[in-house]
Amino acid sequence: MHKYLLDYGSHIKAKSEIGSVTTCFDTCVTDVSYSAGLSPDEKNCMRECYMKRVLAKDDMFLLVEQ
Repeated sequence: MHKYLLDYGSHIKAKSEIGSVTTCFDTCVTDVSYSAGLSPDEKNCMRECYMKRVLAKDDMFLLVEQ
C-alpha cells in the first residue's frame, strides 16, 4: 500500500510541476523573440511563480500525507 501511495504522490507532484511551468510562462512572458531570450524581470517572475506554486502544493501534499 505504501509503495502505491508513494507512486501516486510522485505522479501528482510531477504533474503539478509541469503544469506550473506553463502557467507561469503564460503569466510572466510578454515578448517571445528567439534572439533576445527572457529579460531579467521575466526570469525573476518565472522563478517566483514556479516556487510559489510548487512549494504550496508540496506543503499541501505533506499535510494530507500526515
